[in-house]
Amino acid sequence: MTSVKFVLFLFFSIISLKGMCQKDTYLVKLQPKEKLLVSDFYISEVIDNRISKNGIGVTQKGAFNKQVVANFIEDFVPHLQNTFYLLLPPAENKEELSAIIHKLYISERTTTMTEVGTCEVEIEFLKSIDGIQYSLGNYAAKVEGKGLDVSNKHDERILEALTQIINEVSVVVDQRELKDLPTANLEGTNKKLDFSEGLKKGLYYNFNDLISNSPKDTLAYNAKLIAETKKFEHYMVYYPNSKKRIKNLFGYSDGESIYLNVFKYTLAEYFIKSKFFGRYVYFEDQYDNKNVSAAFGMVGTLASTKLRGIILDSQTGIITELTDNMMEALLEQQPQLLQEYKGGERKIEDIRAIIKKLNDTFKEKEL
Repeated sequence: MTSVKFVLFLFFSIISLKGMCQKDTYLVKLQPKEKLLVSDFYISEVIDNRISKNGIGVTQKGAFNKQVVANFIEDFVPHLQNTFYLLLPPAENKEELSAIIHKLYISERTTTMTEVGTCEVEIEFLKSIDGIQYSLGNYAAKVEGKGLDVSNKHDERILEALTQIINEVSVVVDQRELKDLPTANLEGTNKKLDFSEGLKKGLYYNFNDLISNSPKDTLAYNAKLIAETKKFEHYMVYYPNSKKRIKNLFGYSDGESIYLNVFKYTLAEYFIKSKFFGRYVYFEDQYDNKNVSAAFGMVGTLASTKLRGIILDSQTGIITELTDNMMEALLEQQPQLLQEYKGGERKIEDIRAIIKKLNDTFKEKEL
């Protein structure tokens, strides 16, 4: 074995072992330290109306910021219900409200010097009168925090968002008259991204915007091709008639394709165009992985700049770079496809073909 091959083998063996040792889920436990001063109502029922119920978001773990699904330490509804009981203890003299959770999503992004943790919550409160449930309206909060490692503060950001919302709704609980209240729409929205309906053109600031096909169409923008080879295309998004970039986007759509922000797997910020859709939205990119280059010099640079497959899991929001060991992990429950992948040359063409077949298996299960 040549020295170059040995170093590459050693590097990817370490990464593979590191990945195997990490848990696949990051668990969050909400522990309110004190009850809120709001005393005239409590939450008697929690209704989970989130678009995607496959976790509460995505966090980053390890030196290479591997993305993993985040979830509560117990089932979503009972954990949130218990949290509301601690924040707003039930009592006979208090009014009962129901809380429909339309969004509760945490995420992280890495900048050059720090990490940013974000929590977004949207809740609709219901008031029951004579057996009819009326809506007190939707209330939303977004809380961000910075640090070298923001994962251990997700619980505090969630509690802060819940507190902001509860304080806001407490002002209107007794002030809105019944005639002003619309009846509640309890129809579920347990959707997944359905590409057959077509993508709406616009900017997506987070995964929830994408999965609900709800871009921010009120903001004009200009998407521009900034780099192109035979293998890849890189795009950037600017304000109209300006060289100023629109920052912190998850991605955008031209109505036909999804353009994904690469800051989820590299410190750069540009957008790559989807190749095809399915459970896994597939992209390809070629970039210089600074972590690999710094660790292994020229050999690392050669390894990090090859064309790579990238997938966005449309059920969880996790973005994965398809290294060899990640492909094997992804195909673990698909023995036939796993065997086909292991028996092939494992080139980008093989990866692309396997992901197409993997998406087809999910389509067949839905029929």
